[in-house]
Amino acid sequence: MGPGDLVFDVGGNRGVRSRIFHLRGARPVIFEPQPALASLLRYTFAATPAVVVVAAVGAEAGTMQMFVSRVDLYSSLSPEWLAAMKDSGRFGPAEEWATTGHIDVQVRTLDSAIEEYGLPRFMKIDVEGYELQVLRGLSVPVPARSMEFATETLDATKQCVARIASLGDYRFQVSLGESMRFEPGGWLTSGDMVSRIDTTLKQQKNGWGDLCACLSSR
Repeated sequence: MGPGDLVFDVGGNRGVRSRIFHLRGARPVIFEPQPALASLLRYTFAATPAVVVVAAVGAEAGTMQMFVSRVDLYSSLSPEWLAAMKDSGRFGPAEEWATTGHIDVQVRTLDSAIEEYGLPRFMKIDVEGYELQVLRGLSVPVPARSMEFATETLDATKQCVARIASLGDYRFQVSLGESMRFEPGGWLTSGDMVSRIDTTLKQQKNGWGDLCACLSSR
């Protein structure tokens, strides 16, 4: 990623990653369905080339219910993900972060976003358990991407690996937590990444991080 590169930030929240993209000279398109956060993002990036899109991203365009958490970071389109996080106790007592209701949000696909804004050089996806649905709305290979994973939902992560691999010759890596560092062992094929998920990652209680994928240069 470099100056002028187009970047998609899917699940912008408060714009932490998009600030980094902007500082590197990239042009972020930020997708955030929560109206209050979208307004904050527009204020934060008002003097930049960044574009804020008030919408979620999914497999199909339309309208969906988003479950709104007491902590906006944990609001999600996936009730299954919310249930898994509650069962694991990852975020502490449920009453401190549980959903307080729902809102209707607009949903669009990555394919439609690419038609409107162009093909991104890099794409970050952090949508609290809805990553697979985001990927199902994409039919073209994106050069590089990252997406959040959690050990409670690794079966969905493996489906994401398969979906990404179906679009091109990708290599995969993981970065644990907020380390911003890749794990030893280099870039892996999709099959080897699934093996790592089934062994190393499954052993980590309440582990999380980013699954990264880049098109192979071979």
